[in-house]
Amino acid sequence: MAVTQDEDSKALDMNTLRALGGRHREKVVAMAKGVKPVSGFVDFLREHAIVGLAIGFVVGTQVQAVVKQLISSFINPLFLLVFPGNQTLSDRTFTLHLYGRAANFGWGAVAFTVMDFVAIVFTIYVIIKLFKLDKLDKPK
Repeated sequence: MAVTQDEDSKALDMNTLRALGGRHREKVVAMAKGVKPVSGFVDFLREHAIVGLAIGFVVGTQVQAVVKQLISSFINPLFLLVFPGNQTLSDRTFTLHLYGRAANFGWGAVAFTVMDFVAIVFTIYVIIKLFKLDKLDKPK
Protein backbone atom coordinates (compact mmCIF):
# COMPACT_ATOMS: atom_id res chain seq x y z
CA MET A 1 0.00 0.00 0.00
CA ALA A 2 1.45 3.31 -1.08
CA VAL A 3 1.34 6.23 1.31
CA THR A 4 0.54 9.52 -0.36
CA GLN A 5 2.13 12.76 0.67
CA ASP A 6 -1.21 13.94 2.12
CA GLU A 7 -1.55 10.90 4.41
CA ASP A 8 2.09 11.22 5.40
CA SER A 9 1.62 14.88 6.44
CA LYS A 10 -1.49 13.92 8.48
CA ALA A 11 0.53 11.29 10.34
CA LEU A 12 3.26 13.83 10.98
CA ASP A 13 0.73 16.35 12.25
CA MET A 14 -0.87 13.83 14.61
CA ASN A 15 2.59 12.92 15.98
CA THR A 16 3.27 16.61 16.55
CA LEU A 17 -0.10 16.96 18.31
CA ARG A 18 0.67 14.03 20.62
CA ALA A 19 3.97 15.64 21.53
CA LEU A 20 2.36 18.97 22.42
CA GLY A 21 0.32 17.85 25.41
CA GLY A 22 -1.37 20.25 27.85
CA ARG A 23 -4.19 22.65 27.17
CA HIS A 24 -2.89 23.79 23.78
CA ARG A 25 -3.21 20.26 22.44
CA GLU A 26 -7.03 20.31 22.63
CA LYS A 27 -7.18 23.60 20.74
CA VAL A 28 -4.89 22.35 18.02
CA VAL A 29 -6.73 19.01 17.80
CA ALA A 30 -10.06 20.82 17.48
CA MET A 31 -8.66 22.96 14.69
CA ALA A 32 -7.20 19.90 12.97
CA LYS A 33 -10.58 18.16 13.07
CA GLY A 34 -12.16 20.85 10.95
CA VAL A 35 -13.22 23.58 13.33
CA LYS A 36 -13.04 26.82 11.41
CA PRO A 37 -10.67 29.34 12.97
CA VAL A 38 -13.05 32.22 12.21
CA SER A 39 -15.93 30.67 14.14
CA GLY A 40 -13.54 29.90 16.99
CA PHE A 41 -12.45 33.52 17.03
CA VAL A 42 -16.06 34.72 17.03
CA ASP A 43 -16.85 32.32 19.90
CA PHE A 44 -13.85 33.67 21.79
CA LEU A 45 -15.08 37.23 21.32
CA ARG A 46 -18.59 36.32 22.50
CA GLU A 47 -17.49 34.25 25.49
CA HIS A 48 -15.13 36.92 26.79
CA ALA A 49 -17.40 39.86 25.92
CA ILE A 50 -14.67 41.60 23.94
CA VAL A 51 -17.14 43.31 21.63
CA GLY A 52 -19.17 44.56 24.58
CA LEU A 53 -16.03 45.90 26.17
CA ALA A 54 -15.05 47.76 23.00
CA ILE A 55 -18.54 49.16 22.54
CA GLY A 56 -18.66 50.17 26.19
CA PHE A 57 -15.35 51.99 25.88
CA VAL A 58 -16.46 53.96 22.82
CA VAL A 59 -19.93 54.72 24.18
CA GLY A 60 -18.50 55.64 27.58
CA THR A 61 -16.07 58.10 26.05
CA GLN A 62 -18.81 59.80 24.04
CA VAL A 63 -21.27 59.83 26.94
CA GLN A 64 -18.60 61.40 29.13
CA ALA A 65 -18.18 64.27 26.67
CA VAL A 66 -21.95 64.85 26.49
CA VAL A 67 -22.44 64.73 30.26
CA LYS A 68 -19.52 67.07 30.94
CA GLN A 69 -21.00 69.56 28.50
CA LEU A 70 -24.45 69.26 30.10
CA ILE A 71 -23.01 69.84 33.56
CA SER A 72 -20.93 72.81 32.51
CA SER A 73 -23.80 74.30 30.45
CA PHE A 74 -26.69 73.71 32.89
CA ILE A 75 -25.51 72.72 36.37
CA ASN A 76 -22.85 75.41 36.71
CA PRO A 77 -25.23 78.27 35.73
CA LEU A 78 -27.87 76.93 38.15
CA PHE A 79 -25.20 76.77 40.83
CA LEU A 80 -24.31 80.41 40.16
CA LEU A 81 -27.97 81.37 40.61
CA VAL A 82 -28.33 79.53 43.92
CA PHE A 83 -25.00 80.35 45.62
CA PRO A 84 -23.50 83.82 45.94
CA GLY A 85 -20.32 84.77 44.09
CA ASN A 86 -19.05 84.46 40.55
CA GLN A 87 -17.33 81.09 40.88
CA THR A 88 -18.58 77.96 39.16
CA LEU A 89 -18.96 74.76 41.15
CA SER A 90 -15.58 73.37 40.11
CA ASP A 91 -13.85 76.59 41.23
CA ARG A 92 -15.27 76.60 44.79
CA THR A 93 -12.79 76.22 47.64
CA PHE A 94 -12.60 76.74 51.37
CA THR A 95 -9.56 77.74 53.35
CA LEU A 96 -8.55 76.12 56.62
CA HIS A 97 -6.27 78.13 58.93
CA LEU A 98 -4.21 76.24 61.50
CA TYR A 99 -1.25 77.57 63.52
CA GLY A 100 -0.72 80.53 61.22
CA ARG A 101 -0.75 78.41 58.08
CA ALA A 102 -3.50 78.16 55.48
CA ALA A 103 -4.61 75.34 53.20
CA ASN A 104 -7.10 75.62 50.35
CA PHE A 105 -9.42 72.69 49.74
CA GLY A 106 -11.09 72.48 46.34
CA TRP A 107 -14.37 70.95 47.43
CA GLY A 108 -16.12 72.20 44.29
CA ALA A 109 -13.84 70.26 41.97
CA VAL A 110 -14.49 67.08 43.96
CA ALA A 111 -18.26 67.68 43.95
CA PHE A 112 -18.16 68.43 40.22
CA THR A 113 -16.22 65.21 39.52
CA VAL A 114 -18.58 63.10 41.65
CA MET A 115 -21.63 64.60 39.91
CA ASP A 116 -19.97 63.98 36.55
CA PHE A 117 -19.22 60.36 37.45
CA VAL A 118 -22.73 59.64 38.73
CA ALA A 119 -24.32 61.24 35.68
CA ILE A 120 -22.11 59.25 33.29
CA VAL A 121 -22.73 55.93 35.04
CA PHE A 122 -26.47 56.56 35.17
CA THR A 123 -26.58 57.53 31.48
CA ILE A 124 -24.66 54.40 30.43
CA TYR A 125 -26.94 52.25 32.60
CA VAL A 126 -30.04 53.75 30.97
CA ILE A 127 -28.60 53.21 27.47
CA ILE A 128 -27.73 49.58 28.24
CA LYS A 129 -31.18 48.85 29.67
CA LEU A 130 -33.05 50.82 27.01
CA PHE A 131 -31.44 49.00 24.09
CA LYS A 132 -31.21 45.67 26.00
CA LEU A 133 -27.48 45.49 25.41
CA ASP A 134 -27.03 43.39 28.54
CA LYS A 135 -28.62 40.44 26.69
CA LEU A 136 -25.95 40.28 23.95
CA ASP A 137 -23.35 38.25 25.82
CA LYS A 138 -23.29 34.52 25.22
CA PRO A 139 -24.41 32.57 28.31
CA LYS A 140 -21.68 30.48 29.90
